[in-house]
Amino acid sequence: MDHLRKRADFLRAARGIRRVEGAITLETCPTPEPEALPGRLRIGFTASKKIGNAVARNRAKRRLRAAASQLLPLLGRPGHDYVLVARGTAVARPFPALLSDITTASGLVYEELTIGTVNNADMILMQRLSKEFEKKSGIKLHWVVLGESVLRQRLTVDISTNGNTFDVITIGSYETPLWGARGWLIPMYDLGKDYQYDDIFRVIREGLSYR
Repeated sequence: MDHLRKRADFLRAARGIRRVEGAITLETCPTPEPEALPGRLRIGFTASKKIGNAVARNRAKRRLRAAASQLLPLLGRPGHDYVLVARGTAVARPFPALLSDITTASGLVYEELTIGTVNNADMILMQRLSKEFEKKSGIKLHWVVLGESVLRQRLTVDISTNGNTFDVITIGSYETPLWGARGWLIPMYDLGKDYQYDDIFRVIREGLSYR
């Protein structure tokens, strides 16, 4: 394992996949290609002032470092960056429990997402690109592709009953005002400086917005 040292690397991981378990938060993202080495993963540790004074923070990071050295070479994926963030109980947490926290969080990082979408040319293209996403993220994508009217009915029932059948869904300008009025949509802020709202055509952006 190599260690993360640059603030930009920690910030990149924080924008990636995050899982909270027990006394730790695990953040991960693919290592940038120019810095990725074959068969290597990178790891960093943080402990904020919420943990306590400098002595407590250092102890928390030492414990995370010791636990990670045992587990991440086995559980981590080469070509990925990992950041372990100490939570409030990290100092007092029994070491076997800390190991369990990291093991569980690592297992949750790489999961399968179920996507509900309509059968049109754009979504067919998205499916073709999904292999590249899976390769870089480690997340498997399961596509549920339906006709427009069937999909609309399935999604409406699933959302209204908290069915949780889908992790990701695609909706259009027809659903946006209806779902917004029901409180099913929330604002999307702080998506990062690299997210360019103006890349979305204005007419599309307005049609998929609700105020």
